[in-house]
Amino acid sequence: MCSSDLAIGQMAVQMTRMAGASFVAAVDPIEMRRKVAEKTGANLALDPVTVDVAEELKKATGGKEIGRASCRERV
Repeated sequence: MCSSDLAIGQMAVQMTRMAGASFVAAVDPIEMRRKVAEKTGANLALDPVTVDVAEELKKATGGKEIGRASCRERV
């Protein structure tokens, strides 16, 4: 799972996919960033403000355990 904040998060989505991940999820409250994440390799892009991210990931992966790459930029 990647937090898709700005360019660093987008790069993490792409690099995770290139590294061979079979499933990549991006989490970002900004719709535009979620759309870009999906276009650049994320299977799933979630808004943490409106959905239970853990529950949605369980549904999407059939309950399988997932790894995590967190890429956050501090403002």
